[in-house]
This record gives sequence, structure tokens and C-alpha cells, in this order.
Amino acid sequence: MLDLGRRKRAVVKLSGHIKFSDRSHPFEDVSPFVEALIDAFGPDGCIWGSDWPFLRVPERVDYGPLLDLFGAAVPDPAMRRKILWDTPNRLFGFDQVRA
Repeated sequence: MLDLGRRKRAVVKLSGHIKFSDRSHPFEDVSPFVEALIDAFGPDGCIWGSDWPFLRVPERVDYGPLLDLFGAAVPDPAMRRKILWDTPNRLFGFDQVRA
């Protein structure tokens, strides 16, 4: 998967920590994987998602703490903007939607 990112052949959604972590929030064991994905795909190849609605999760999940985890993983505001807005906008054409 990391090779796909390095070759710019795919985009990855950074989400689902609770579904593959062996720990409770803040899911510290997931951080190395998230860092590797961001490094391989770059901000132009990553999007973020909360995974709402939170179905079949072993513990309560709230949107705010998940967004805080993302902020901790991506402390640079310019990179956060790319992942949260610029990349999804480019991929899904949000700026082309007319009311």
C-alpha cells in the first residue's frame, strides 16, 4: 500500500483508528501507521474522515476527539488544510458544485 502512495497511484483515507487499534483512545499504537501513510502518500494523497456514523465500535466515539487526534498527527496547518479541504476538493470537485 505504501508503494502505491509513493508512486502516486492511489489516495488513502486516514480514519478508523478504533477499528484496528489494540488500545483505547487515543489509540497510540496506530500513530506509526498514520505517519507512514502520510509520509508515503503526502498531503495531496490523503483525506481524513471521522467514520461517522460510528457503527459496531467497542467503545463510545465522538467526532471532536477524533479530530483532535488528526490535529496531533498533522500539526502543520498548511498540511492539515490540504488533507481536510484541498485534496478532497480536488478529488470530488466540490468547487464545481452549483447551488
